[in-house]
Amino acid sequence: MEKETRFSSPALKASVPWNVGKMVGAKRALKEKHVWAIHNETSLNGSSPD
Repeated sequence: MEKETRFSSPALKASVPWNVGKMVGAKRALKEKHVWAIHNETSLNGSSPD
């Protein structure tokens, strides 16, 4: 079955935004365990966390 769209013309389908139906807004902050995992990986590699 084809997915029904609200546009009947093929020219109007191109104007649909790329993020329709996706979550928008800021991402959640990293959890402390993720911050430490990044810290440990960068310190083992000898690189700075920047």
